[in-house]
Amino acid sequence: QCCTSDRPVTEDCRRAATATDTNIKFNDDCVAGVTTESTFTPMTYGETVAKCSSLGLVLCHQSCAGRGCVYNLHPVYSGKACPSTLRPLPPPTPTPPPSPAWPPPSIPPPSTPSPLPPPPSSPPLPPPLPSPPYPLPAEPSPPTRPPPAPPPSPSPMPLSPPTIIPKAGVAILSGNSANNKALFCLWPGDEAVTSSVGRAEWTEITGIAAQCCTTNRPVKKENCRRAATATDTNITFPDDCVAGVAGKSTFISMTYGETVAKCSSLGLVLCHQSCAGRGCAYNLHPVYSGLACH
Repeated sequence: QCCTSDRPVTEDCRRAATATDTNIKFNDDCVAGVTTESTFTPMTYGETVAKCSSLGLVLCHQSCAGRGCVYNLHPVYSGKACPSTLRPLPPPTPTPPPSPAWPPPSIPPPSTPSPLPPPPSSPPLPPPLPSPPYPLPAEPSPPTRPPPAPPPSPSPMPLSPPTIIPKAGVAILSGNSANNKALFCLWPGDEAVTSSVGRAEWTEITGIAAQCCTTNRPVKKENCRRAATATDTNITFPDDCVAGVAGKSTFISMTYGETVAKCSSLGLVLCHQSCAGRGCAYNLHPVYSGLACH
């Protein structure tokens, strides 16, 4: 099941892929099919994140009880963090194998094999050939050609210097932020950082997601490009997403320099807004921006 936001508001629930999950006309409307029909398909966590993302939705922070598709009979996915009391128990200690009997049974000594018969005698060698009456001249050795000289090694290509974070810093925003407030900042020397670990309290996916915009003005969400398509809401394949889909094996956490280079290769720039709700499930990530830290 999916929701239009991560707020615990019942009206945000979408157990069916319709404008409202109470307007279910066909079994195929249900996100995972209908419980009592052959259309129902259990999904993995990654498949659920991708399904919600493809509908422009996110994982719910509520149970959505009574919202259709007979899902009240099922456990359901959510985007809430798991409390430590629900973590799985450790596996049981394996039973050691039984000890061998002692003393071990005696093994009889191997029997001595019979001696082999001696090999047959070899026939006598023929007498050597007589020596020639005079020494034969030695044949001259053919002239040898020197080996060709190896080609010169090509000069190594000069490496491009890494993109340095500006002195004013770079603001990392919450992917679901509505006010573009910085979650934390990157400063010169943080060029290898790719996650929020040790820098901010973030209960969702810690890898920083790369996203781009057509302009650096925070004027319209239509300028956002979380996917490399004409509009980021027209996401046909996971490969369209700039850094892959959140929660899938295609997702790649990038450094600041890699993000700048990726946007530049698409003819885009870093955004001056969070682009919340613009696809690829990046609402679950911290995201790069082109805003300076204050």
